[in-house]
Amino acid sequence: MVSLLVSYRLNRTKALFMQNEGDMSRSWTLTAFASRTLVSLNYHTISKRDSSDREMQDIYGALYVCYYLDKILSVLLLRPPSLPRLKAKPADLVRLDTQLPLSACVKAMVCLGQIQEGVLDILVNRIGKDDQVIIVNALVNEMYQVRALMDEPQTQTLAQETRFEWLAIEFGYYALLASVFHLQQRVMQCPLARQECLHAARQSLVHLTKLQDEIAHRTLLFFPLSPFFIVFCNVIYARNSDDYTLLSTVTNGITRFSSQSRPVAELHKLFSAFLSLCEPLFKEKRRAPNPAATATQPYSTDPTSTLLQPDATADAGNLLNEPPTLARYDIPVESRVPQAGAMGQGQAAFDDKPEEFGSLDNDLMWELLQSQPWLGWMGSDA
Repeated sequence: MVSLLVSYRLNRTKALFMQNEGDMSRSWTLTAFASRTLVSLNYHTISKRDSSDREMQDIYGALYVCYYLDKILSVLLLRPPSLPRLKAKPADLVRLDTQLPLSACVKAMVCLGQIQEGVLDILVNRIGKDDQVIIVNALVNEMYQVRALMDEPQTQTLAQETRFEWLAIEFGYYALLASVFHLQQRVMQCPLARQECLHAARQSLVHLTKLQDEIAHRTLLFFPLSPFFIVFCNVIYARNSDDYTLLSTVTNGITRFSSQSRPVAELHKLFSAFLSLCEPLFKEKRRAPNPAATATQPYSTDPTSTLLQPDATADAGNLLNEPPTLARYDIPVESRVPQAGAMGQGQAAFDDKPEEFGSLDNDLMWELLQSQPWLGWMGSDA
């Protein structure tokens, strides 16, 4: 028993170290070893948090840390998870302490891990279309619940001590929200999901620009592929100059981290390759922004809006000169989540509105948007 516990702690520590270094593949492998140790000790069968003694606190912590790493790394690498579904709700294993503001951050992160578990069910497990629709709609609902969970602790005075951590979690939240809507679009071909997906992706990248003065590259590598790829698709499809500016700002912002981390250097190379594909679209249109237009809000704070129209952004000014007010996604869930079998009823409401992704009748563009971003792209020749 003692040797197993030592083995688990060593593997978990190594996994966290490798994740900190940006080596997500080795981190996933070490997390898998740690997961098997927990399973061999039957800790995955714990059904609830019912003890306050120190040893059990360590066990609960081991479970939710390993759970979080297992789910998020498995999605990034498109690999099956190593830790089986826990009997307890993972976030319930996190003990909240008002004197420890980071405990609320940890709980929010584990909640995001629970969403990733649902994403894995669709990406990795072979389930039917009807089950996929049920799962993805449930994930959208859960994302709004996590939003409420995140908002409450940030209103507390002690939250100032964890401002940077909450900014990083906000970045991850919107990146994951974009991924969930991306999945919903792929499963249900829903116009609303396309617009929500694009909106969330933009918010994630805007948060990333706010983090770049202090960001640790481990945070950078966890979430950026999906939002960057989604906004890139809109640049190609709609020639949206503000989106192109946003992608350029994000790419330039991570340049200084390239010398510190090989994975970040590979990520920068990938982002630069995406930008090089966009650049020819704006060579002829490039001109100085119209000062009279800088007060416009290119990124609507209304999550149901159609945002910018294609080719209507030349005079929209620079997004980053006037940072947008970020949407809080606090409108009723019932009015936001498309129901299975009801897509035709809601689609008419969007047919008379211009969409940036439009009907996506271009076969190549549709195939591109259907792609699932993953870290394997970083190892390919750009």
